[in-house]
Amino acid sequence: MADAVDRRRSSGNGKMKMKMSHREFRLLFTRVFVQLHL
Repeated sequence: MADAVDRRRSSGNGKMKMKMSHREFRLLFTRVFVQLHL
């Protein structure tokens, strides 16, 4: 999962990065993480 995130970050998707704020991304990631480990 972390590899995919790093790959997307290094790919230079500026539009995608600006669309979602860092806090929103962290919230979404936390929600997915919790659901996976329930």
